[in-house]
Amino acid sequence: IDHAHGQELVGCWQIPYVPGELTAVARDENGNEIARQTRHSFGDAAKIVLNSDKTSMAADGENLLFVEISMEDAEGYPVENANNRVTVSTEGAGALVGTDNGDSTDTESWKCGSRRLFGGKLLAVFKAGEQAGILRITVSSEGLADAVLTIPVEEAPKKEGISPVAYLAEMSGRKDLRTDFCTQIDRSEVLPEGGVVGPEESKQNQRKDIPVRNILLNCSGSRKMNADNREVTVTAVLCPANATDHEVIWRVVDDKGIPLPIADVRADGLTAHVTAKGDGAFRLRCMSRCGTDKVRVISQLEFEIEGIGQTFWDPYGFIAGGLYDYSRGDVGNGNEHGVATPSDRSGVIGFHGIDFGPHGSDEICLPIFALNDEPHRILVYEGMADEDNAELIGDLVYQKPSIWSVYQEETYHLSKKLRGVTDISFVTEKKFHLKGFYFKQDYAFRQLNATECDMVYGDNFQKEADRIYGIGNNVTVEFAQMDFGQEGTGQITVCGNTPLEKNTIVLSFTCSGCEERRMLEFKKGQGEQTFTFKRICGKGTVRFIFLPGSDFDFAWFRFGR
Repeated sequence: IDHAHGQELVGCWQIPYVPGELTAVARDENGNEIARQTRHSFGDAAKIVLNSDKTSMAADGENLLFVEISMEDAEGYPVENANNRVTVSTEGAGALVGTDNGDSTDTESWKCGSRRLFGGKLLAVFKAGEQAGILRITVSSEGLADAVLTIPVEEAPKKEGISPVAYLAEMSGRKDLRTDFCTQIDRSEVLPEGGVVGPEESKQNQRKDIPVRNILLNCSGSRKMNADNREVTVTAVLCPANATDHEVIWRVVDDKGIPLPIADVRADGLTAHVTAKGDGAFRLRCMSRCGTDKVRVISQLEFEIEGIGQTFWDPYGFIAGGLYDYSRGDVGNGNEHGVATPSDRSGVIGFHGIDFGPHGSDEICLPIFALNDEPHRILVYEGMADEDNAELIGDLVYQKPSIWSVYQEETYHLSKKLRGVTDISFVTEKKFHLKGFYFKQDYAFRQLNATECDMVYGDNFQKEADRIYGIGNNVTVEFAQMDFGQEGTGQITVCGNTPLEKNTIVLSFTCSGCEERRMLEFKKGQGEQTFTFKRICGKGTVRFIFLPGSDFDFAWFRFGR
């Protein structure tokens, strides 16, 4: 580190993990040691540790005691990421008045006597009464021996107006308490969530909650994947083994935690089967919510893929703004994996390798968080805007009333339908956050001419500009990548002509290797006829199969929602 001229002021190391000690030593310019600190590896919590800020309290009705609750492993080393749930109870001349673990996402009441540790610690605050005696503090946690701390509460002068009874009434939810402090109160009548409760009652009310503290990941093969090593298996081991929530979430992400398409992960509980799809680097994450509604613990392994080829982005799924691979200007990170545009000058954000497929789309959706209500101009290019071959396909204006940190979506039509594999970029003039983008693809529900098919084959047919006519024996007209979504379709309108009393058409839909067939009876004449059938769902290939004896001119069709 060059302190005089360098920009890097903090050292950063990445080393393989092995159990043992890490020692950091600081030296001055002459090489003399001026500081040293050591950390030791640790296992699961085996012992509750209590450290108080004082050894006695004054019985003045307002004196406070601060107790730090932490954990040690079986060898006596601090468990620095302990998150055990503990229950705090009191007996004698004082009461629990609050707990806090420093976790800003923890919504449990600070007055509650049952809390989880965060970063290996929990602070409990106790208040003395007006009578001398002993305050006995008991801290318990599922699977561990109780820790007990006894603090003398000594006689002391009282200030006029101090009312520990009123405080106790507030903590317990009881407004009818009119007695002296703790020693005279029937504790069986006080609510346990107030913290004024003995250890036996605490154990009875204690939640059996053993959170996941850590996840150990083991990979069956090399983490350098290639054509000969396309699949590996990763298993997760939860610590502690008796954790109550065994559910884990697997994701393939980049360094920022944004999902990537270069590998697939098939999860089977604590086992994940990872298959490489394209070149690049990724992290396999295994996450636990620890019985809550948010991810609390993340473990990950780093992987590299080479020799398989490029993987393209799917514009009909969501492409996060943070995945941009080209930029100009002071582009930064946005909220929720988005991207923040430059604040005081023009900026460019680009994305390479987007596969729009043969049918394409010209309808783009942009979720944007603007910092003000002013109009924001956005130029959309096919290609990178700074390159000579880039084509302007959209001159858009976004303007909505700003809602702080909230993305609001707007849909725009571009001047050109994007098809195949191409690139896209955005030019901006003001600062806003772009969460990402996706394109709408209503191809399956559009009116399609018969000649827009991907393939037609059979004994007798002829193609014109917008229709296939003279369809005879065993002709199949095929349309690939028809996506009907989860709701699916149960209706189709066909425009054609037949001299037969009725011309039978088999409507075939193949999805994930399974084929479904529906029968359409097109009656004699020319024009549009609408048919209803048992719904088909998902993404697959549609085929119109004309049976022997057919005589049909096929103009167009349209599926209904």
